[in-house]
Amino acid sequence: MYYKKDLILIKKDIEKHIGTEITLRSSKGRQRTTTHNVIITKTYPSIFTVKTIDNGNNVSRDLSFSYTDVLTKAVKITLNS
Repeated sequence: MYYKKDLILIKKDIEKHIGTEITLRSSKGRQRTTTHNVIITKTYPSIFTVKTIDNGNNVSRDLSFSYTDVLTKAVKITLNS
């Protein structure tokens, strides 16, 4: 069972890393995953946004994910040191 305090802790942890480069792995269902190198740009009450890092093709995208995605492990975040 998940609790509201778990979501609050996840949000606070993500807020500490705004502007930090991370590797984000998201599940797209049926054993399909995508991996992005991103920078956390902003947090909102229910979601957080990230900007993909340009890989030489001059295209960067804004993506958004919910804190619930992190809690249920549909999205996995790894800090790049």
